[in-house]
Amino acid sequence: MVLTTFSGENGALTASIVDSAGTRMAAGSGHRSVEIFDLEHPAGQQLMALPLRGEDIGLYLRYADWTPEGNRAVLIGGSGTAYLIDLLQGTKRARLYMEPGALPRAALSSDGQRVFLAVDARRLGLFSGDTGKLLMSLEGHEDDLAALAIRADGQRGVSAGGREIRVWNLEDGRTIQTIDAGAEVASLAYLGTNIAVGCADGSIRLFDDETGGMSLIIEMAQIPVAAVAFSPDATRLISVAASGQVSLWNVPEGSKVRDWGIEVQMTPTREGHLSVRFEPRGRYAIAYDQRFSFTVFDTQDAEIVYQSELFPAITLFDRDDLVGTISPYGAVGTYSLQ
Repeated sequence: MVLTTFSGENGALTASIVDSAGTRMAAGSGHRSVEIFDLEHPAGQQLMALPLRGEDIGLYLRYADWTPEGNRAVLIGGSGTAYLIDLLQGTKRARLYMEPGALPRAALSSDGQRVFLAVDARRLGLFSGDTGKLLMSLEGHEDDLAALAIRADGQRGVSAGGREIRVWNLEDGRTIQTIDAGAEVASLAYLGTNIAVGCADGSIRLFDDETGGMSLIIEMAQIPVAAVAFSPDATRLISVAASGQVSLWNVPEGSKVRDWGIEVQMTPTREGHLSVRFEPRGRYAIAYDQRFSFTVFDTQDAEIVYQSELFPAITLFDRDDLVGTISPYGAVGTYSLQ
């Protein structure tokens, strides 16, 4: 059921993120601005617009991450430029350095004080969430980066290139562990001491960030695992294969709860990839192709509750039973799952 439809004053809206309270939504505009809307207002009142003239965030968002409280977000725009945005004040805090060809991925610590970012093909950077200043540069990967994640407390990060996984101490830049994943890495998830690795050979492997030991391997079809995510309590794992198969697993035993199928309309690449995440309660999960479609799953009742094929870009949600979407013509909508 459609609750509200929003239209941008500064051109077509091309991508959105919704804060964890479900009260604000930030959307990229075709005229290079970020517009922030009040989701509690019946008419979807625009709270503020953040111009980014001469910059590219409004063209489309390639990746986004934000804090659980929804006060800060890091956005990666069409040409690979990263921006740190204050969603409460509607201000751009910083533009973060990325070289052409860098993996378009970034991760925020839960308090928003640290941003973990790929700055070029094989190098990572840790940035201040307050100033955008580069705190340290992390090097060591011999293959191009394929995935990265940061632990919620911001003290450790994990990255992967080829078969190699590196666990970083983000206090001093040391490599804590170098792990051979046993297969080429396609995706990562990081929660507590657990690292979930989706591999190009179709397997999912769980590692301990302290010892580097592998505690679980799940063998599937020879299709790359494009995305993985932990439930908030780390008792379940959801994965998306490049074929569109979505699977829910019990952790740590690795038993399968069930499979779903979604239509994949493009091959996952560094430019446009399949993603998956749980909402904060751990009941709903959403799998989406950043440019074409998304599907919402009820992992408790093991059913698909909403499916859409909307163009383009990013659809994220963090509120009970609320999803933010983008229409083919640039209008942003909010939908109830009830």
